[in-house]
Amino acid sequence: SGGSKKMGDVWSHDSIRTTELETAVHEIEAFPSITREGQKLAELGKFSLQLRQTLLRCSWADAGSFAPLADLLDNAKGEHREAYEFRQAMLEFTDKREQTETAVIAELDVGRSVRLEDAENGVEVVWSHDNIVTDSVKVAREQLLAFPRQSETGRALAERAALALKLRQILLGCTWKTGLAMDADAKRSWVELAEAVERVGAELRASIEVVEANNELEDRRGALERRVQEALDSGRSVKVGGVWSHAQLSGEALQLARDDLACFPRLVSSSEQLLKQGRAVLEVRVALQKADVRAAASWRSLLEELEKSTTAALTPSLAELQEAWHELNDMREATEVAVQVALESGRSARQADGTWSHAAIVTPPLQAAHAELIAFPRMGATGRELAPRAELELKLRAILIATDWAASASWATLADMLDSSSFIQLADTTEASAATREFNDKREQTQRVLAAALEKDRVKRLPDVATGAAAWDHSDVKIEPLEQAISECEHFPRVSEEGRTLLALAAIARHVREAVLQCSWEAPASWKPLIELVDSHTSSHHCDEMKLARIEVDEVQDSLEGRLQEALASGRSVRKSAGQWSHAELSVADLVVATEALAAFPRDTEGTRAMLAQARPVLLVRQALMQCDWLKSSSWAPLLIELERIEPSMRELDEVRNGWNELREMRDQLISTLNGALATGSSRNIGGGQWDHSQIDTAKLSGAVSDLSSFAMQDDECEELLSSGELIVQLRETLRQALAGSPQSWSPVVTLLQSVVSSVLCGLPEVKAAWQEVSDAHEVFVSGVHAEMRVGRSVALGNRQWDHSVIQHEKLVEAADALENFPNMAKQTLWGEGASSERLTARRMTIERKRQSIARRAAGDIGLIQAAQIVSRLRAILKREAWAELQGLLAKLQDNPLQEEIASEEVTAAAGELEDVIASKEEAIRTALASGGSQKKGDGASWDHSQISVAALHAASDELRNFPLKEMLSQAAAELIEQAEVILALREGLLANDWKVVHELIESLSSPNADAKLRQLNEIREARLELQDMRVVMEREVLAALKSGRTVKKMGKASVFADKSSVVPVTWDHTELSCERLRAAVDALQDFPQPVADGAKLVEMASIIAKLREHLAAGEWESLATHLASVGGDWKEMDEVRMAEQELLCRELEAATKSKDQPALKAALAKANTLGMQHVERPVHRALEVFIDPPEFLSQPSGEIEPDGRGRIELRIKVRNAENLQWLKNGIALKEGADGGRITGVNTTSLTITHLLGRDKDQKVWAIAKNKWGTIESTQVTLRLPRRNTADSSEMLSLGSESAEMRASFSTALKEIGLKPPTPTKSASSSGGSFLNRMLPRKSKTGRDSSAENGKEKRVSIDSEAAAMARNSSYEDSVPTRPRNNTLMSSNL
Repeated sequence: SGGSKKMGDVWSHDSIRTTELETAVHEIEAFPSITREGQKLAELGKFSLQLRQTLLRCSWADAGSFAPLADLLDNAKGEHREAYEFRQAMLEFTDKREQTETAVIAELDVGRSVRLEDAENGVEVVWSHDNIVTDSVKVAREQLLAFPRQSETGRALAERAALALKLRQILLGCTWKTGLAMDADAKRSWVELAEAVERVGAELRASIEVVEANNELEDRRGALERRVQEALDSGRSVKVGGVWSHAQLSGEALQLARDDLACFPRLVSSSEQLLKQGRAVLEVRVALQKADVRAAASWRSLLEELEKSTTAALTPSLAELQEAWHELNDMREATEVAVQVALESGRSARQADGTWSHAAIVTPPLQAAHAELIAFPRMGATGRELAPRAELELKLRAILIATDWAASASWATLADMLDSSSFIQLADTTEASAATREFNDKREQTQRVLAAALEKDRVKRLPDVATGAAAWDHSDVKIEPLEQAISECEHFPRVSEEGRTLLALAAIARHVREAVLQCSWEAPASWKPLIELVDSHTSSHHCDEMKLARIEVDEVQDSLEGRLQEALASGRSVRKSAGQWSHAELSVADLVVATEALAAFPRDTEGTRAMLAQARPVLLVRQALMQCDWLKSSSWAPLLIELERIEPSMRELDEVRNGWNELREMRDQLISTLNGALATGSSRNIGGGQWDHSQIDTAKLSGAVSDLSSFAMQDDECEELLSSGELIVQLRETLRQALAGSPQSWSPVVTLLQSVVSSVLCGLPEVKAAWQEVSDAHEVFVSGVHAEMRVGRSVALGNRQWDHSVIQHEKLVEAADALENFPNMAKQTLWGEGASSERLTARRMTIERKRQSIARRAAGDIGLIQAAQIVSRLRAILKREAWAELQGLLAKLQDNPLQEEIASEEVTAAAGELEDVIASKEEAIRTALASGGSQKKGDGASWDHSQISVAALHAASDELRNFPLKEMLSQAAAELIEQAEVILALREGLLANDWKVVHELIESLSSPNADAKLRQLNEIREARLELQDMRVVMEREVLAALKSGRTVKKMGKASVFADKSSVVPVTWDHTELSCERLRAAVDALQDFPQPVADGAKLVEMASIIAKLREHLAAGEWESLATHLASVGGDWKEMDEVRMAEQELLCRELEAATKSKDQPALKAALAKANTLGMQHVERPVHRALEVFIDPPEFLSQPSGEIEPDGRGRIELRIKVRNAENLQWLKNGIALKEGADGGRITGVNTTSLTITHLLGRDKDQKVWAIAKNKWGTIESTQVTLRLPRRNTADSSEMLSLGSESAEMRASFSTALKEIGLKPPTPTKSASSSGGSFLNRMLPRKSKTGRDSSAENGKEKRVSIDSEAAAMARNSSYEDSVPTRPRNNTLMSSNL
């Protein structure tokens, strides 16, 4: 069970099971005592398992996937070929091949070009390419080619499919549509198809695809010829009912059909004739298409084409050319008839209302007919008579068409025409008489229109029912109709006397209407044109429109004067109470409108002028009051200006007096507001020299000052009050910005106070308070300087140490700068100009005392500021530790001591600190020398440099060396500096690992001239020891570098085959490969200043390894081989050298395996044995697979043999590299299970006969071993029947004991030459042995051993040969290989 099953025409692999079979096989092999049947069953199970696994990889959708199955079936053993599963696999393989061939045949039978119609039934033949299929044919052919074992039928089918694919791909580009000539791809495809059919060989010419392609080419040419003929028979000019029609005339189809036929690859004589006829007809049709019945000149090209020689030659045979001549003659007659018809129609017609209509006048037909008559290439006699008459008729119609009943001027040409001599010739015609009558009707019509225009579109006076007054309506007044009527009457060429009278009245009416249209009751100025016109035409009493105009002008003037009186009586400012005026009813709009309207009216009278004189000042006062706001004082300036501009005669007007009163009440209110703002919002003294600015308010005071100052009406009281307010505003602003900690912020306050010179302003309470506040602020800054001088000093910590972290000189500088930047109050003026002499004398004594106090205060400030500056400089020097600068400052202060007690104390402390600094720097060097050196770790050669410190010693040495006061340094300080320099050089060399510098320093101190104190320094003595230990460390580093950074040989997971043999993949990992560390270690050891002999040998070894690693890292295999060849002596046995040789050998094995170079394989395998490589390693295993070697018996029975105590005969052999085994008796192959199962193992290495029969007496039995390189026979064994009453003394030739003895002997021989014997594998296959057995010498092709006949002599020979082979350290010719197929042979393992 678990095999492949056939499901219809295909096979299904869904039923294949391998797990159960694999488990069963492993169970059989793992059983401790397996029978021969079990062995055979296990082998069959392995083969079936491999067959199923291969089938699972085979897909019926991919023919190429059957290649492994083909190889497996070809290489199957004889006994496996009889298995049911093998036969099923062969059947499936054959079915798959037939299926691929059938698929190709099926695809070739379909998907071709199809002939759709039959020409015999009169239907057009068309081939359809819609069913052409190429992809499936291509896929089927690829599957056929991919199948591993093709038959002759398959190869023929593949060739036929390739041709079919080519033809189908070409046919897909071939189109049966029209326009072949314009389709370059289709045209090329037909040419390629014809060429492809011509190139087909004789063996494929009869194939259906070729035959059909040939037929399609012939049908295509026939279709193209029929299309040309059809195009000749259609698309012609046709005469229907005596009229020629070009509706169906077309040359496109003929041109396209002819072009398609001309470009087709296969043409015959009939095709050429059709091409000539088509060319002539095409030219005629083109001329006919140009010939238009509406354009006689267009027929000239047709005449020229018909008269050509080539066309004339084809005319008798082509009816279409003859019909073209008939159509040309018919066209000539049509031009003459058209002129006659046009002359009888298209004239002017009189209407019922007396007007004439020109809509029926038509000249284009007559003009076109006349032009066509003249343009036709062949004019007849009738045409020559009609042409002059048509010319005269055209002129008259053109004039009538130009005349317009709406445009009188257009009739002048007709008048001239009626008087001309040419018209007299046509006077007897109907059309000439009608023209004269129409001219007279037009003159009468213009006069009637003008009289009607005078009676309409005039001004209307309508009574107003509500008021009884008259209303005037201008909406119907129009001048355009009147002007148009006047224009028409004036421009008519023949005006009568009645017409001239109407024109005079119409001129006056037009002027009146023009002026009235400009007049509007809402625009008084617009009446000027009408007033001027009325005043200038006083005598035109007979004109009704002029009389109405005079009446309307008078009524307009009365209306304007009434509107102005109403506007003056309303819209005034109203006083509610004292200081309260209301502008709610104040309005100027009506007054402005009324005033402007009356002023704009063009008629001027005495009453009008008086009313306007009163309205103008009132209007100005109202406009100014409208800008005035009781909340905005500046808005009252326009009112004052306007009131002052009013003439004295008009100031008694009631509205002007009210304006002055309102202005005065506004000023009184502003003065009251300013006095209130001065009384509040000032700075407050809260005691203790502190002042509160939170209540300072300038906004209200500034607003009040601004309001009063911007008021236009001022007096002396206002000016004095404004001066006080402005000063207090500035003073409050400066005080608000003055801060207790900002001296500059008080400068604006002092400057402002010093600028006050008026005694009135100086006496203000708020100014006096400001002076007191400035004085208090000054005392705050003086106290700040004293406070900063008491803190921020250098602090003595004891033990000659001073703490500078608390030094603060910045705040002292800031305090001194603040005091210095406080404004100088000594420059102030303490009294003002303009005061009375009595008040000035009384205040001078007090002011003088204040001035002396301020001067003394200023002198004290200067001394305090100088002391603070010196102390701040002293502190800055101490913080920078600028001792030379400190010494200079102290020297200056000795000559000029400070008067401030606090400052003097700090100077004395600085002098003591300078002395302590020098002593502390010496101590710093001693401390740095006592620590920061190199420390030895434990008892080894390792030293710790992590504690080495040069910074502290360097800093301490530099500080003492660079101390500016050299004269203050002692002799001990100089010695300390020298010791520090030596130790610094030593520590820097140690930190940089510059052992050369360390060595030179120690050597220089060892000279007799060196300072003994320096040589005895403890750190110098330790450096000598460290130098010796460092050499040991460097040698260890070289050894450590040799152990790391190597190529790693990695053995992968073994692949275990069905015969339990294994192959281990070998990879070489260069991930950790590195030579940098080794090179660095070698270079360091070489550069070390104390070389020794052992170090040179170590360097030589490391140099060899480093160069080896460089070649490996760069992949320079040839250089690596050269380098390895140059390595000799003991270095050759180094492990890394041997690993490099193995890695290089793996590449050589791969190259020899790929090329199957047997000598190279032999040499490489011998070298692999020398280097200790195992046969399970993949490079060696693959090389063994391709190494050619015939089978070889390693052990075999000989002589005679009798049954054992159980009556059984067992014959065993051991053979290497055999594919098939067969036991024979007397030359006849034994069959498995013959004689009722008496004989078993006929194809294995162990033949068993359960009991002998009488016919077996003295029979010869031997074995035959085969592989693809040869066949050998074992020695013959004679079967003896058992002797009676004698002990069973027959020797059992068993490989078991013999193999053990051989293995022990061979192992001993390997040990004698110093090689490790290989470990034998636990399992051995039925046809081979261990790697040890494969290294034994090969026997001759006959299989007989030439050294001895009995088993003992044979073993001695084998032992000696094996030992000799082992000593030679070469595989010789004994290394086996797999056969060239991929079958896994257990004998190779």
